Amino acid sequence: MLESRRIFHYKHFYWYQFGFCLLICLIVLLRDVAGARISNQHFNWDSIIRWPVAYFLSFWLLSFSIVNVFLQARNYSKKNALATHFVASIIFGFAHFILTSISILLLERLFKLPETYDWQSLLQLWKTDFLSAVDAMAFYWIGVVILIALDFFNRYRNQQDLAVQLESQLVTSQLQTLKMQLKPHFLFNALNTIAMMVRRNNNREAVNMLSGLSDMLRNSLGKEKKQYITIEEELDLVKKYLKIESIRFQDRLKINFQVDKEALQCMIPNLLLQPIVENAFKHGVSRSINDALIEIAILREDQHVVLSVYNSGSSLPHGWDLNNSKGIGIVNTTHRLKQLYHGKFKFLVKEQNGGVVFKIILPFRKLKL
Repeated sequence: MLESRRIFHYKHFYWYQFGFCLLICLIVLLRDVAGARISNQHFNWDSIIRWPVAYFLSFWLLSFSIVNVFLQARNYSKKNALATHFVASIIFGFAHFILTSISILLLERLFKLPETYDWQSLLQLWKTDFLSAVDAMAFYWIGVVILIALDFFNRYRNQQDLAVQLESQLVTSQLQTLKMQLKPHFLFNALNTIAMMVRRNNNREAVNMLSGLSDMLRNSLGKEKKQYITIEEELDLVKKYLKIESIRFQDRLKINFQVDKEALQCMIPNLLLQPIVENAFKHGVSRSINDALIEIAILREDQHVVLSVYNSGSSLPHGWDLNNSKGIGIVNTTHRLKQLYHGKFKFLVKEQNGGVVFKIILPFRKLKL
């Protein structure tokens, strides 16, 4: 799964808040100064400590709580998240009211200005002017809305990045599939088999094999760049490949299909089965001199579809582990499944009945007409 790319890191939100509070503070100050000049009144510069400096300084000092509560509540249900923010906004409002008063007192002492409040008058002010906490509650909700907007924007960008990366991987898988199909041993063996058929006057079989090779290559080169296709479409490509291999190994190769009809319209990742079937021939059938068996089973089990490919005549290397496999086909398949299904899948490889079986279990997603 892709790492979440934060366009605006939450730790930077404090500095964005600082800039925002500073800007508003300057706007309010300029407004008050301009208002005093218009009315020909003397503006008391000492008063800016009380308003707007202490007021907006308190907003900035408490802004960390907005971020922390948001990060916690984003994992809750909508109902619980709303309740959490409602309670947090009330606490934020009263905390801002109290912190503003304390900031005024401390700043006045710091700059040795005449003190507006002492501790006793602050207690009296908290009792009578608590409704000003409503302004702070509104500020809290503005911060939450901004964070929600940033979060949605980040997720949108992440989805775009994921789509681009998956498309790139699909192209890589297509090229890898074509590369495997055009490897000298495969192409030369296919052409050599065709030549032998011609010498033996088996023209019909030679034409069938040429037709199958042409269809397979055309299908690989002309494949659309779709992330998902139906199982029926995927099987069509697999059968074209098997058609060629069955002609080459016709004396000792047996191919069995077991496919649920209702599973044919299930959507699966493009080029999912093809690399696995090719891997079965590469490490199984082609290395054995005995009769070989390839079994492809696609079954629907409740809300899942199970795809399995079995090949006889091979075994897994000693100590082999799927997570540590270096095979390009298996690595690419595992990586794509992790990104497309976010852990909601199973990919198993194990020895079975004198051979190896690849099994993939995915959520059943039917083609929408």
